[in-house]
Amino acid sequence: MIRKWMLCYWINYVVIILNAILFLSTFISISYLNITPSVISFVICMVPMVFSLVSWSAIRKLDANHVYLDSLFMKKSAASLFTIIVILAWSWWGGGLAVLVGSIVASWAGLFIFWLVGKKDFSCLFPEQKNNVVVPRTRGHEMITSFEINPTTGLPMMGAVDSKGNAYGAPAHEPKIYSDSSSSSRPDNIYDYFSSGNDHYRN
Repeated sequence: MIRKWMLCYWINYVVIILNAILFLSTFISISYLNITPSVISFVICMVPMVFSLVSWSAIRKLDANHVYLDSLFMKKSAASLFTIIVILAWSWWGGGLAVLVGSIVASWAGLFIFWLVGKKDFSCLFPEQKNNVVVPRTRGHEMITSFEINPTTGLPMMGAVDSKGNAYGAPAHEPKIYSDSSSSSRPDNIYDYFSSGNDHYRN
């Protein structure tokens, strides 16, 4: 099933391909001497797409998070597409070799902008990123990356502890539960409890 985030992932490359086909046909129609530089520029523009094709199989496994990815890839695509269109508009306005150079710059700049925007949010979705422990240089509390799961409890981490207050890697707390048989001996308040001789719990 085609998701919105999948379309956002490829929209930049569709624009780059269309632009490359346009300058290829334009320059070749002017003179056959332009075939070599036009083809070279076309190939260089397509290199970022090759990188995306290689990583596509790993990225597509994240489809279970498509609601989150829709928003994330929309943000990535908007920033990248804006960069590509601005550079292409400038290059076609300049004309000549500026079209070829500008198309190459737009292709690579779009790739870098796409992966830089929301990089931290995106990297948290990969399993290999979820067990990283980061110790600040100040030697303060151990901080866990976002979207972290405590392996011993299965609960999400919230800073240095999980949602139930367990430290990373520590077993879950098991609070003592009074049974009905002991309810009769349970004090009504803590003052009565300590005054009855149970001093060993004060510390």
